[in-house]
Amino acid sequence: MEREKRRTEQRQQIRRSAAAPALALALMVVVLMILLEALGLDDIPYVNVTSQVRGSIYDAEGNLLEEDLSPISWVVQENESLVVTVPLPEKAPFPHSNALVFSAYNADLTVLCGGRELLREALPPHRLSGNRLLRCDIPDYAWGGNLIVKIATRERLTTSYDTLLFLMPSEDVRLYPLIYDAVPILLFMAIAVLSMLMFLYTLLLRLLQRKREGEGIYLFLFCFLLSLWYLGYRLALYVVSMNDAFNATAEYYAVYLAPIPAMVYFCKVTASRRFRLFCRILAIAFSVNAAAMFAVSLSPAPWTMSDLIFTVRTLLGIMLAGFIVRAVQVRHLAPSPEKTILTGLAVSAAITLIEIPAIAIRNRTGVPEIFRKVLNFDYASVGILLFISVLLISYVNRLQEDLAFRIHERELEHFAFEDPLTGIPNRQSLIRQLKEIEEPPLDLTVVFLDVDGLKKTNDSQGHEAGDLLLTTVADCIGRAAGKIESAHLFGRWGGDEFLVFFEDGDAAGSFMARLQEEINAVNASGKIPFAVSVSAGLQSMQGEDGTRYSIEEMIRRADDRMYEVKREHHRQRET
Repeated sequence: MEREKRRTEQRQQIRRSAAAPALALALMVVVLMILLEALGLDDIPYVNVTSQVRGSIYDAEGNLLEEDLSPISWVVQENESLVVTVPLPEKAPFPHSNALVFSAYNADLTVLCGGRELLREALPPHRLSGNRLLRCDIPDYAWGGNLIVKIATRERLTTSYDTLLFLMPSEDVRLYPLIYDAVPILLFMAIAVLSMLMFLYTLLLRLLQRKREGEGIYLFLFCFLLSLWYLGYRLALYVVSMNDAFNATAEYYAVYLAPIPAMVYFCKVTASRRFRLFCRILAIAFSVNAAAMFAVSLSPAPWTMSDLIFTVRTLLGIMLAGFIVRAVQVRHLAPSPEKTILTGLAVSAAITLIEIPAIAIRNRTGVPEIFRKVLNFDYASVGILLFISVLLISYVNRLQEDLAFRIHERELEHFAFEDPLTGIPNRQSLIRQLKEIEEPPLDLTVVFLDVDGLKKTNDSQGHEAGDLLLTTVADCIGRAAGKIESAHLFGRWGGDEFLVFFEDGDAAGSFMARLQEEINAVNASGKIPFAVSVSAGLQSMQGEDGTRYSIEEMIRRADDRMYEVKREHHRQRET
């Protein structure tokens, strides 16, 4: 009964661990919805002027290439510039300061109004600059006129500027990313915070418990860095800080560093030696690439991110190709954490990779606007979120398997030191516990008990009756010992023999009296078809002559005394 109860508790523990991620995800969604409502993020003040804006593209010599383009069609090649005309309403839409807010990728910027320069931002040649949030405060005299925005790309690659242009109160500019991406941004913020907390937690556990295993450390670090990159890419870091350099540094450092812990994590979860070697090589390659990027970013030499980003893209392509090959290899294997990861990675990578041809197509001139809108869907967000979810689910599955294995180990260990019939500690358990006693007290006393008439009961009434006799005596011993505060330990020594240890002799005497009461109560109940009795021998560690006995000698002497009592009981029954 006790064993079945223990197994039921273990199964419930595993179920609770399985339900934890689903509960955490549901709780996260509820918290996000509450935040949106409480912070008023679903009612951010802004005026969308994107549909009224037109842009023209010029070459390096100032020759007009294309004109009267809507924002969805702004595609700029190397050495080209984009000139945007933004018509302003007659009156300021907000009572206090107003600003024009939009985004631009790695470009120099100039904003003019009536020939006056309102804003000029020229990027230093060695500065990290990704997708930036740009604002231009609008003076009172500008209302009713036009703003001229000149964007000179610094990229050596084709760049699309399909940005949204909003008029907003100056104090609310940092909320610009949340206007159209509030739910995914808050979700990734929550993932980033939780991943960092779990990273610190698993790291602390590993340091305190000194365990060699630590897949969670690398997994949560990877999830944090990947979420950080996404937040930088989607301008969400501006919600926290308006510092361009900080946000760009966080974005690019994250994308360069994220694959390293991912490769280490896959090294630990894969069963294939070749795939582990592949992951180690890639981990080294990503590390060298990240170190090179850091060195170049600190150098005064002119460079752009397009000079460096192709290397990480190449390595990521190799990584995805290797993972797809490995996914094909394990497709026929039984379900496992590695197979779950690789399958989820293949699906999420396929969704994420749609972003690459989508960018290439929408960066071409002449593509209809309706197709550009379809291509502007954020495939990368869906793929990344799916990938993180698969990783976390597979990690939870590994934790469940590890928990079940440890529970099984503890159960086996428990059975190894538990008497299967009576459920009390067996001889091995007693020996182990006695060895752990470094300094036994001088008045340590052992009671050596032997069940009377076990062989006779087995012969006359069967072994089931004999088992009932043993379990009945074990129950009586357990109840009697439980009522004595100084009872040290007890268990079945073997066959029909039981040992009980006490820290003093008086407690042993009290135990014998209580044991006899328990036995008398069992006999008086009439529930057992035979009489129950035991023979006992007591021996203290300190002998009557002052000799200090070892525990082994003390048990042997108690055994001898028990047999003297047993012989006396036998003579009394014969007479």
